[in-house]
Amino acid sequence: MSVELGRTKNPMSGGGGQSTNTNSTQSGCSRASKSATATPELPTQVVVHLALFLGQAINGGGAVVGKLGLPAVSPVLFALLREVLATPLLGLLAKQLDGSLSIKKKDIGLLCMASFALFSNQICYLTGLKLANPVVGSAWQPSQPVFVLVLAVFFKMDTCSVLKLAGVLCC
Repeated sequence: MSVELGRTKNPMSGGGGQSTNTNSTQSGCSRASKSATATPELPTQVVVHLALFLGQAINGGGAVVGKLGLPAVSPVLFALLREVLATPLLGLLAKQLDGSLSIKKKDIGLLCMASFALFSNQICYLTGLKLANPVVGSAWQPSQPVFVLVLAVFFKMDTCSVLKLAGVLCC
């Protein structure tokens, strides 16, 4: 990671990084004012890749754990329990990170549609998992970005570019 004028640069930005500090040490800024406006240091590449690996391992392990719990429980009940347990945990995490759980009135409809979509996704996934095996369930998970792009283009929320189409074809 390179440093310029006491600031860390973003190694992901390509061209040597971006520095957010416009005041140099020669401008006479005090140390206290610099620490008050300092941006947090970015994680290293190792930490980023370990987090991505851990996320994928948990995602793949979720299919195996789901398959273990499904023989005794209906997929609908399993999805309901999963959502009911996850909602307060994620709400507490959001409150901890953001400080509040305020939802704008204009976002309530979007939140309800997203909740319905997530619940429907879980029901369909868990039903397929009950009928098939965890390997088949995990193999279908990478197709989600394909469906996101198709739906976003259909609802005119995004446009389809050559790069996005290439990403879909690679998937």
